Amino acid sequence: MSSTPHEDRFTALMQFAAGNCEVSQELSMSRKVRKLDLVYHFHEAPLWFGALVPTCSERIVIFEHESSPVARHVLASALVGQTWLAWKRIQPRAGRAEAFQRLRETARPPLVIVVADSLREDAAHAVPTLGPMDAPGVWSTADCEHGGLVLLETSALRAEDGYAFWSWAGRARTPEQASERLQRLLDDRTLPTLFREQLMEALMDNQIPHTDTEKESVYHRLRRELLEEGLQKGRQEGRQEGRKEGRQEGRQEGRAALLALAARLAPNRLAQLRGIEDLEALEHAVEAAIRESSGR
Repeated sequence: MSSTPHEDRFTALMQFAAGNCEVSQELSMSRKVRKLDLVYHFHEAPLWFGALVPTCSERIVIFEHESSPVARHVLASALVGQTWLAWKRIQPRAGRAEAFQRLRETARPPLVIVVADSLREDAAHAVPTLGPMDAPGVWSTADCEHGGLVLLETSALRAEDGYAFWSWAGRARTPEQASERLQRLLDDRTLPTLFREQLMEALMDNQIPHTDTEKESVYHRLRRELLEEGLQKGRQEGRQEGRKEGRQEGRQEGRAALLALAARLAPNRLAQLRGIEDLEALEHAVEAAIRESSGR
């Protein structure tokens, strides 16, 4: 995998989703043969992986990302790495390094996953038994329980099939498409709310490479969620107390929600923002402060 902005982004996303499971490059093959790109050891794969959680758990997984159209020989090359690890797993005296020890202790043989943004040609049988699965954009060799290769064509993956993260991890054709894929991931209700909040904060804090449209959409989503929560709470409290000031209570809750958003994303401007009483003026000021703090 050559180093490009797209592949650097994929590496950053993988480190965000599963960074503490990464295996050291002690498992790299000889430089004269090929380099293993990303190698992870999962007891239980991250929930971000969606439909691939069962496939990736209790094993070592190699990840290859290809932003250029993938030809059949690239898939064959990727399988070389998996075959080498499978051999090392059962080879006597494969090495005393901790990484090799973990490889031998895994419950299932290693797997390679190729994340491709597009295919140059039909991938069927590029390696033995490789064929399309029921979900669009997913290819697999037979019996992955015993190792093999999974190919994900990110342009064809669907969130409803459990591939929202992998769709977003791929290279979008336009900034608008990147934002759309991100929103599909944030709308995935199989993910805990805390996960989605952590992802939004990582994007707003520039911890993950992103497009301007992605950050813009996350900002508006955070603002909408906090405002709706605050306004709804204010209206409910007003009704429960039987007062006519329910709308005013709602505005107060909305103001509190905006200040809470500023505290998370523009804390250096919080003292100044607290002095703004008008809700509409505060909303504009908070948006400007977050833009300035996040460099948008």
